[in-house]
Amino acid sequence: MRQTVYADMLFCVNFIIDYIMLISVKHIMSLRAGRMKMLFAAALGGMFSMILLVPPISFVLSALMSIAEAVIMSAAAFMPVRMKTVLKASGLLFCISFCFCGAMTAVCALFSPDNTLIRNGAVYIGISPTVLILTTLICYVLLRIFYSIMNTGPVRNSRCSASIEHNGKKLNVKGMIDSGSTLHEPFSGECVIVGREDVFEEMTDVKKYMNGSGNMQADRNIRLVPFRSVGGNGLMPAFRPSKITIRSENTEIKVNAYLALCDRKVFSEDCEIIVPSELIMKGS
Repeated sequence: MRQTVYADMLFCVNFIIDYIMLISVKHIMSLRAGRMKMLFAAALGGMFSMILLVPPISFVLSALMSIAEAVIMSAAAFMPVRMKTVLKASGLLFCISFCFCGAMTAVCALFSPDNTLIRNGAVYIGISPTVLILTTLICYVLLRIFYSIMNTGPVRNSRCSASIEHNGKKLNVKGMIDSGSTLHEPFSGECVIVGREDVFEEMTDVKKYMNGSGNMQADRNIRLVPFRSVGGNGLMPAFRPSKITIRSENTEIKVNAYLALCDRKVFSEDCEIIVPSELIMKGS
């Protein structure tokens, strides 16, 4: 039996599916990505789905094209980050897509639904626009609930201690793990720990950049990290310590992150660093 495929519906269905998969990759890997970049990457995925309209191709060629699609979509959604991060996101996106296609194939084999077609790694589901919109909203709400639950785990706003080494010096400090801290270094995408400037001033020369002196290009380890707060917006100077070890609730993990320096007035008396909870989840 011949199957009628509408190109606009093919694009819309795959655009929504790809957007949901990109959201999953973003949260699983704790990546930073703006909504417009995610939508653009999902639109690229919708364009790739047009391969369903061509005659069947070999499994190997289909797999290679799916891998290329995953890399392009991940780069579009999550750049600028290191290429290693893009490749990890691409691999995760490909695995999620592969599982989804496998699940859809099983559904088609078991139930033989009408107006459903899988070819060349693309999926077409012939449903009405109303059902498509409702399904999208339901999936989005469920994902938001799921990730909200995930973000209220045991690392939420708990105490920790850390050992930080840099330039041959080592400091042991006390801090807090904060789920509300979402700072990232804009070029690498790495998480940013916020530290009291008076505690770390002897470990690095970052303080001179706060006073407007020094040449940042002379030290590639120095970064300026943008932040937004209730009190306003600004830039914090940051450096990347050679070694960071965080201890929390009998757990010790080594992490890679930038350390931004901030005035001590934003810290409580027994807190010297603020650690984003996603950094703990990455290292666990």
